[in-house]
Amino acid sequence: MELVKYEAEASGSSETDDKETFTHEIDRHKDMVQISEKVYKKALNAVTIERAQQNISDICATQESTALAGKSNVDGSDTTGQDITKVHAKHRSFAVAGVANNFDFASFARRR
Repeated sequence: MELVKYEAEASGSSETDDKETFTHEIDRHKDMVQISEKVYKKALNAVTIERAQQNISDICATQESTALAGKSNVDGSDTTGQDITKVHAKHRSFAVAGVANNFDFASFARRR
């Protein structure tokens, strides 16, 4: 026991200093991991949006026609983002933009 104490004194460090240094290093690494996690989550989110984003524009149904834009029969796990703009229906036409899950166009067309 005395030999260990002597070696610590000879090296100029104490057990308390070693513990503090170790604790400081652990805290520093923990902070780095948390910062990295935030950066990676933001990057993953950006890539996911870029890969899964639908940009749909200028949909026009004319002369008793029907148009559908976006998703038509999606399941609950679909998280694709959508940016749909400029959807028009003219002259007894029908247009759907966005999600049209289980929509029956045939029955709607008969009513026109």
